[in-house]
Amino acid sequence: PRPASHSAVAKTFENNAGKHWDRFYQRNGNRFFKDRHYLGSEFPVLKEAGTVFIECGCGVGNAILPLLDCNPSITVIGGDFAKTAVETMRRDERYCAAQSESVCEGRVGRAFSEVWDITVSPFPGEFRTPSGESKPFGSEFADAASLIFCLSAIPPQKHERAIRHVASCIKAGGQLLFRDYAENDDAQLNLLPGCLKETGRVITDRTLVKQDGTICHYFAGEAEVRGLFEAAGFQVQSLQLIKRQYQNRADGTVRRRRWLTGVFTKR
Repeated sequence: PRPASHSAVAKTFENNAGKHWDRFYQRNGNRFFKDRHYLGSEFPVLKEAGTVFIECGCGVGNAILPLLDCNPSITVIGGDFAKTAVETMRRDERYCAAQSESVCEGRVGRAFSEVWDITVSPFPGEFRTPSGESKPFGSEFADAASLIFCLSAIPPQKHERAIRHVASCIKAGGQLLFRDYAENDDAQLNLLPGCLKETGRVITDRTLVKQDGTICHYFAGEAEVRGLFEAAGFQVQSLQLIKRQYQNRADGTVRRRRWLTGVFTKR
């Protein structure tokens, strides 16, 4: 048989992004990523009383589970297209405890989650009322949402649709918190040579496929990100490129990291 073309192999990776991330979590469980305790200090809305926050691409809960401890009145909602990640988060004792806590705005509990591909639909999750009835969250239920190292895992041609689905969750005047990889990050520069040697692993110069089959897109700069969010009905509150340099004291190697971080308000 003839070997598959580059474009055909690349398209297979794009169409199976969720499956590859599910396998990632089957292998690694909750051991790979560290809890993100910095979110409450960097994004003040997450410390406000009664905030309803939805994290898109929540993984195993490394961002939303610590928030349950630092803000005792926050309601957290997680969505991820990797079923294994969502199931792992649901078994965490912090999540289990928050599920049965106080009733707020007709919902029982402070923690909710759903398997959700943001490129396909608005949030499909439901909540339980005090009478035991299940109801859909619907639209415009969240004060804030996040896309933190989430869009980079999605093929770039699906970014605009994904952001619009996330926007449908947020109330008018609510915030979207963004952070993701920027072009010329060391991870990109180290990954590119290996990708060039294998068919289909370079989708674009800034969208690469890792050895485990997961996709990583590196944003060109502020203009790319600004354009995506303004097109989806957001106003830019802040957006900047962050550069950091980390040295490994053991072997003297230096890692140069670059990411974009921003806050957007839904008009």
